[in-house]
Amino acid sequence: MKNKYILSEIYKNAIEYHKNLEGKNVLFAYGSQTHTDFIETLFLSKHFLHLTGVKLVNGMGAKLFYKRCLHNQISPKDFQVDSTVKLKLDVLPQVMKIYRNAKMCGDFDGNRLKPRTEKIIGNITVSLGFIKDGDYYVPNTVLEEDIRNVTIHPQQRVLAVFRKSVKQEKYTELCYTARGITRETLILPNKIAVKLAAPGLGTAMLHQKSKSEKGMIGPEKLSDRIIQARQQAQKCNAKCDKLLTQNRTELER
Repeated sequence: MKNKYILSEIYKNAIEYHKNLEGKNVLFAYGSQTHTDFIETLFLSKHFLHLTGVKLVNGMGAKLFYKRCLHNQISPKDFQVDSTVKLKLDVLPQVMKIYRNAKMCGDFDGNRLKPRTEKIIGNITVSLGFIKDGDYYVPNTVLEEDIRNVTIHPQQRVLAVFRKSVKQEKYTELCYTARGITRETLILPNKIAVKLAAPGLGTAMLHQKSKSEKGMIGPEKLSDRIIQARQQAQKCNAKCDKLLTQNRTELER
């Protein structure tokens, strides 16, 4: 594969990265409706280079490389390629829409991949690897590979995907829900719900009881029980007053 063709593909994907992922946090909720966990990811300008697989040879940094890609200012002499670059470029368009086409999540199985990675998000045709960097997972590799072949079994089903700008505090966009799950039926634990401000979600989304919460009485039910207890006490007092009145009457006779 010639560098000119590679460069044209990189240019196209840089534009898509800018549109879809650059400066974004993406939250992947995975597992089951009764036991859900999540991974928060971060996509910055400097991460685009890792996705292409090319190696820079002139001392150019990752941020400058991406900036020049957006303005078609890279020369084929600026980078080197190996056998993995074509494989990455073949699936890079899918990666740019990972917030819509991710189906599974798993832990890296420790085999084959260079560089090493930790968490993998993907489907049966593409795998996107992440490593932990501070509070978020950041992308560090792309594979044209079925995620089931590079992760520890069993893989977890992606239930929902949310996206936001890094400047926003909460996630405002619901990008994907798994088959059989709708906005109205989506149920997530509080640890995820507190991070969301996406409109149009069902109220069921707001609370998924943890084991410690099961059996606890909510404020509405507690209020109802207090009212019932008061009513029962009033009835009991009324009966006692009636009996006392009857006893006094009998004694006076």
